[in-house]
Amino acid sequence: MQLHWLPFLGMTTFAIISLLEYRSSFGIFSPSGLVSLYSFLKFSAECLVIVNFTSLVSFVSLYGVSENQYISQAILISFLVSSLSYIILWTGSYSMRRSYSLSIGSKFRMGLESKHKKKISRWFISIISIRYLVLLIFGLLLILVIFQSSGGIINYMSNTSQRYQMLAGYGAVLKFGTLFIQLAILYFFSIKYKTSPIYAYLIIIFGMSVLFTLGGRTGPIFLLFAALVYVHFYHKKFAFTLKLFLFFIIVFIVSVYISLLRFQNLDSILELQLSAVPFKLWYGVIGGYFTYIIRDSVIITYFSENDFWHGSGLLSFIYAFIPRSLYPDKPVVDNGIYVIAMSVGQKVTPPMLPENLPNYGWPEGYMSGYMEAGWIGLILGVILSCYLINFVFSRLVKSDFKVEWVFLYCMFMFRQPLYLSSIDAFTIVFTGILVLGTAFFIRKKYVF
Repeated sequence: MQLHWLPFLGMTTFAIISLLEYRSSFGIFSPSGLVSLYSFLKFSAECLVIVNFTSLVSFVSLYGVSENQYISQAILISFLVSSLSYIILWTGSYSMRRSYSLSIGSKFRMGLESKHKKKISRWFISIISIRYLVLLIFGLLLILVIFQSSGGIINYMSNTSQRYQMLAGYGAVLKFGTLFIQLAILYFFSIKYKTSPIYAYLIIIFGMSVLFTLGGRTGPIFLLFAALVYVHFYHKKFAFTLKLFLFFIIVFIVSVYISLLRFQNLDSILELQLSAVPFKLWYGVIGGYFTYIIRDSVIITYFSENDFWHGSGLLSFIYAFIPRSLYPDKPVVDNGIYVIAMSVGQKVTPPMLPENLPNYGWPEGYMSGYMEAGWIGLILGVILSCYLINFVFSRLVKSDFKVEWVFLYCMFMFRQPLYLSSIDAFTIVFTGILVLGTAFFIRKKYVF
């Protein structure tokens, strides 16, 4: 059964829903609002992919997908996951919408305004600010360690396409450094925005510039996203303006350019006409960022011929907390490595050792549940993930929108909802402990 029309239905439906969410009390940055926006972008990208269906079929055949029915199943799963996620997130936050618009919103926009103004002038010398400044300096020092190990910042920036090789062995340093910088910058943004939004955004631009030097696009865009979420809930509802649109265009162009730097033949690519750009390159830079038709088709194809894992794939979550130095035969922590192995025809039976698998991954996202128990696992995984997102959002509201909970909420909702695959579950636990632990150390009280 051909389902090529489904992405067009999804694009139209979620365009209308996104507009309604934008005008609602919570606005577009609520869980259901972001899911509707992401779904609209995803289905728009899928429409562009489906229009070029012949190239899509040829492309997926490179990954072992020989039947068009598997592509149709992937399209159906994509539509069902987006629809189910939106329904759960909207109903889960329904009880908070009225209380937010009547109580929380007026509390921050009116009741505490005069109290904030009395405290603003001392923000640089407060104990909490000093501790966050130390955290920022420590994060910058960790970044300098990375540059030093790769022969200096100039050598690192001139060899961006080789950054994964240069960062080998420094993954933990990069993760800690990036998180500390993001959290500290977000804190200083939050307290400076009260008196000078312009200077506050200059702080964000500084943080984004530092993170851009690492050659990635996720870190700096995440920081901007977190700043917008904070302003939306704490100060004023997000409004889309021409200036903001132009700023997003600049960030998008810089992000795409950073993606192109990973290709060795960049000069020849830039000389191509748009119509001559290879489908694989276009999909990898833009289309693959929003749509997962090919990935899902690979997974569906594999499990049409092999048994589901029945929970064995989730053991990666337990192994992730054990250092390899203590457990030399530690199985691989699945960050999509198994999906890459499937795409090249390899038989996968987790848990497996790293030397038997590729050295890079294709994160499975919501398909993690499907890999464990088929459609039942897929639906249960989406339901559990969405209820966890609603829990984090409720803590965000009840914490008076502390930057630490803003950070965690954005971790769940950045680019797409964080579905509970093994690597995502580990990220949730690791980041949650680190962020809330740092908040307790700095504020000397629990941020609940």
